[in-house]
Amino acid sequence: MPNELLTFKLPDPGEGLTEAEIIRWLVAPGDSVSVNQPVVEIETAKSVVELPSPFDGIVAALAAGEGAVVPVGRVILKIAPRGADTATLTAPPTTLPATLPDAVTSVPPARPDPAAAPPPGPVPVRVGYGPGHTPAAAWRGADRAPGEPGDPAELVGSAAPDDPGPGSTQAAPGALSLGGAPGAPGGPGSGSTQAAPGALSLGRVRAKPPVRALARQLGVDLGSLVPSGDGGVVTRADVEEAASCKGNAAALGAAGGTETREPIRSVRRATAQAMVASAFTAPHATLFHEVDVTRGLNFAKRAGVGFLALAELALVRAARRHRVINARWDEAAGEIVYRSDVALGIAVDTDRGLVVPVLHGAEGLGLAGLAAGTKELVAKARAGQLSPGDTAGGTVSLTNVGVFRIDTGTPILVPGQAAILALGAARMRPWVHRGKLKIRQVACLSLAIDHRLVDGADGARALRDIADVLENPAAALL
Repeated sequence: MPNELLTFKLPDPGEGLTEAEIIRWLVAPGDSVSVNQPVVEIETAKSVVELPSPFDGIVAALAAGEGAVVPVGRVILKIAPRGADTATLTAPPTTLPATLPDAVTSVPPARPDPAAAPPPGPVPVRVGYGPGHTPAAAWRGADRAPGEPGDPAELVGSAAPDDPGPGSTQAAPGALSLGGAPGAPGGPGSGSTQAAPGALSLGRVRAKPPVRALARQLGVDLGSLVPSGDGGVVTRADVEEAASCKGNAAALGAAGGTETREPIRSVRRATAQAMVASAFTAPHATLFHEVDVTRGLNFAKRAGVGFLALAELALVRAARRHRVINARWDEAAGEIVYRSDVALGIAVDTDRGLVVPVLHGAEGLGLAGLAAGTKELVAKARAGQLSPGDTAGGTVSLTNVGVFRIDTGTPILVPGQAAILALGAARMRPWVHRGKLKIRQVACLSLAIDHRLVDGADGARALRDIADVLENPAAALL
């Protein structure tokens, strides 16, 4: 085992996800790592998480650059056992592109150092990986003859030094150095990440995921910025300033317009796939209703919650009273599936795109519970900390377009759900109240339904029930 490099493959994040984006490496070649130490930050369509190392040893190579979208099961990190002779682990100069085959930046298996025998017993590994995890000889392409398509020797030199791929890190000529002997300055024992002169250096830009997302949106290269944050972290202000300078330069240039491109990935790809599947699977019908919400706003204020929580309570109540909007169409089984509980999806706008976390057991939470649960889910969504369970199993959803001062919209159903409510902005408008024309707070509600199982009359009755709660909550809830 000490003579072989240990390979860490991207694990399955669950919930049907098949890929993840490498956001930030927390280690570099030459670093000493231990079992369960966080080594990389990845972003899936659900959240941003840190992955721990399954092995104990010295980082030999990063097999995917920051910004790379890596499929599940692909090697992302290679680790040398502590007993290996790190001085023999060298690699020819290369560029690390954003999307890498398994064998890129590979190094030959280490030769044991007679002076530093490895400790007896098995190599420590994290639970779930096992000591038989893929050795260096099992890398994809390692069993091919030299010169065959996909041969590691060809893959290493596939990117030209003067034409790095997106998100790539240019390497200096020389060998891939893992430092000197353990305990020596710059060696693995010192914890230093600095490579020897002429070594392959995998420079990393330090920035939080929302800042990286903003940079992609504005077409700003994070590597070109001078960080102003503590510890050399690129801040949102750095990105916005660079984008402003870029925009001014473009305006002063040629009269023709410019375009910026960014890869379709993570949340945006997942959202697009879900919306297309929903729009072309379920026949949508949308009902609209204007409501005097003056008393509803005052009721929520007296209860110490936001108006959104009252709208959630109204939707949950309607889902219990009209079970067809809390059902789903099972085409494969030829059945309509009714749920006794209400799992409320809440559309949240984040820096990574639209996500819909779910409040499970919403029927038993009450007004204060809905408000607190929503606040917690929104915070987790915007921090990129949602777990797969936080976004699965929704039965009916709500989207608050009023927060953007929009009157109404025609929302698209979340796949697998029969209804979604859009809550519009409450505006001061002339309204006939108790037989007299007065200025009242009026909002427009829109309820999109899956017309395969929800008839127009069913949807209208459900929307009327929702409106009753928002119009006169004291009377409706009694």
